[in-house]
Amino acid sequence: ADIRNLEYNSYIEAIRNKVTVLPDGMIRAPVHHIKPNTRLGIVHHHAYFDIKFEMNIRDYYGGAYRSVLRFTRGCHNGPGCRHPGFWIMPGNRLHVRQVSSLGNTGCDTPRLTLRKWQKYQITLYPRNNLQVKVEGRLVCNVTIGDVTSQGLLEVLASDNYNPSAIADIRNLEYNSYIEAIRNKVTVLPDGMIRAPVHHIKPNTRLGIVHHHAYFDIKFEMNIRDYYGGAYRSVLRFTRGCHNGPGCRHPGFWIMPGNRLHVRQVSSLGNTGCDTPRLTLRKWQKYQITLYPRNNLQVKVEGRLVCNVTIGDVTSQGLLEVLASDNYNPSAIADIRNLE
Repeated sequence: ADIRNLEYNSYIEAIRNKVTVLPDGMIRAPVHHIKPNTRLGIVHHHAYFDIKFEMNIRDYYGGAYRSVLRFTRGCHNGPGCRHPGFWIMPGNRLHVRQVSSLGNTGCDTPRLTLRKWQKYQITLYPRNNLQVKVEGRLVCNVTIGDVTSQGLLEVLASDNYNPSAIADIRNLEYNSYIEAIRNKVTVLPDGMIRAPVHHIKPNTRLGIVHHHAYFDIKFEMNIRDYYGGAYRSVLRFTRGCHNGPGCRHPGFWIMPGNRLHVRQVSSLGNTGCDTPRLTLRKWQKYQITLYPRNNLQVKVEGRLVCNVTIGDVTSQGLLEVLASDNYNPSAIADIRNLE
């Protein structure tokens, strides 16, 4: 016999939940009134994706293509410009376009319903199969050209190249599952894009991430100075609380002795470990990983400095990324390249 194209994919929550990345702006404004050149956030684009949102088209005027959503580098057409883009086109249909090796490819749906919240789903599957569903019903099914991952893209609703759709959207989700398996999906908090080097200061929100039970966090840190006697906050993934469920998923502090204090809430309480003494005034790479079977590891410059088993951890949904929190003095340090 012959076999081919065998794939075995794992990676826990990445496959089960396809890793949901919610643009930061949609958290602050769950219902978004579409208006020109409005930036909802940043996502890390991958070639194959699954986008979901609800839309209420309040009114329709023919004769123009009206912008709904665009994942873009800020351009109008060509590579990096439509990954994908959606418009209300003449006839009150959804115009879906994705730049591929065949050009500006996609499809147009049948006429849409006015003045009613409806669920939309646009998916690009492997082998370049683009599908559009409205209220769970397949309305578009085409094969396009090859698509390449574009890295960081802005999410606009709408762009500034067309009039805006007279519509509202809510519950926007951008899911990627191919690269999720290969690269574990890098989620870069929006604030770190704007400020590649972040000077840690009290109660500063870098962005929002979708937390999963098992994670891998990387960053570089330069500890500029150290004063003993206090726990100084570096980073915290949290719902805004200090301790208990939802508060430390995980959290990092510089503790007395100039060591990194790593804590993750689990079924055993406030669990974690403390590293040996850290180096001052030097950029160093830190990696904190929680593996299946609750194995928590900390590496500094690639060297394993902490290896413990903690209790069970549950996925927390949306968490803020703070650097630092407002419960402890801030670490006298800078961080960069947070993943």
